[in-house]
Amino acid sequence: MCQLRHLYPEIPMHRIRSAIVVFSFVVLAVVALTACGTKPAVAPIVPLAPTPNGAAPAQANQAACKQAEDAGMAAYQAGDFAAAVTLAQEAVTADPTCPDGWEFYRLATMTRAAGEYLRNLPAARYQITPEQSLAALKQDYVVVDVREPDEFTAGHIEGAVNVPLRSITQQLNALPAEKDAPILLYCRSGHRSAHALVILRMLGYTNVYHVQGGFEAYQTYLKEHVEPAATPTPIPTPMPEGDADDCS
Repeated sequence: MCQLRHLYPEIPMHRIRSAIVVFSFVVLAVVALTACGTKPAVAPIVPLAPTPNGAAPAQANQAACKQAEDAGMAAYQAGDFAAAVTLAQEAVTADPTCPDGWEFYRLATMTRAAGEYLRNLPAARYQITPEQSLAALKQDYVVVDVREPDEFTAGHIEGAVNVPLRSITQQLNALPAEKDAPILLYCRSGHRSAHALVILRMLGYTNVYHVQGGFEAYQTYLKEHVEPAATPTPIPTPMPEGDADDCS
């Protein structure tokens, strides 16, 4: 301050003090504004740590969904629909974004409901015997094999189309457009076809039936009643009278 007084003798001392105070406030304001305008350091984005099996968490969820879905499909094909629903729930819980998991969950719950419906039906409701099925084949029935493709390839009723039970709600285009058209379903033993029947009737198909006993009963009936019997042993032609040796 003494140096300033020496440099500017004409300026009163109180004005010099005021100028110093104002300058100090200006410096502090500039420092504060500079600090506010400084961008904070941004931490680098660290990728999600892999899980022990080497997949990212999302991939692990997808793998868990696929595993539960595969186990559920095995239970479904074995006819254990309650277990299939439980495993389908596990699949969509593991990965809620999996469309296949939700589609399987819908199918499993619908089939389980069909099973509960079947338990309250009379035993022979909507069933036709193998003998009656032969007559149906000569009419306008659309015959649908609800077994798996490998079962269908191994042998099936002539003229049947293969629509597996597990995908029947996705292949409705294989069925007649008219929902009152006659449809005949069958599987190996009648279990899966019964569930397919209920599903289709729930969807509005009013003229659906299935073969009692399935393809096994159908084949047995053919062997016992339709296929030609074994050729009988030829009966020797009797010799004409007078051609035999005369021993007298």
